[in-house]
Amino acid sequence: MGTVSWDSEYLVVENDEGAYGTESIWDVSDPTRPEERVRLTEADGLGRTPLTNEIGPNSRTSYVFTPGSEDATVLDLDAGEVATRIDLGGQAFTGT
Repeated sequence: MGTVSWDSEYLVVENDEGAYGTESIWDVSDPTRPEERVRLTEADGLGRTPLTNEIGPNSRTSYVFTPGSEDATVLDLDAGEVATRIDLGGQAFTGT
């Protein structure tokens, strides 16, 4: 799954790799030259088994649904890092 930010600057992609999956943040401000900025893993604070994501209306925050850890990982897209995780008290597979 991939989601483009409202301002068309970022693309956030879940990757089914490694033990628990990874999340990529791409710079797509020039669509003819997309560039992967960072690939986040559990070691970076990413929750387990990222499945899908939504991007906030400010285009600076992504909410990654990680059912393997029963939370949502919040990404700071400008910094290219995990900002926090939100305990959902169970598995979530989608969100809006």
